[in-house]
Amino acid sequence: MLDVLPKNVGKIIEEATLYKKFQKARMSAGQKEKEQKQKVLDLIKAAKLQPIEGENKIMFRHEGFKISVTFRDELLEITEVGSEE
Repeated sequence: MLDVLPKNVGKIIEEATLYKKFQKARMSAGQKEKEQKQKVLDLIKAAKLQPIEGENKIMFRHEGFKISVTFRDELLEITEVGSEE
């Protein structure tokens, strides 16, 4: 470890503190996203929809959303129609 601190240590700590704040928010959001994904998957499974023949995939559109679920790897894709995401 360095014995001499950099002259801009205050600014480094300020930016590092902000970085940690964003990191914690991202981690929290990631957990919430995972929980929400599971809720969506559970609801789709409960609906007992029939997968597309030979694909093990369910796809449907409603109210501006395209929902696609591939069950073998629990892949969930939700796209807002007209959106680039």
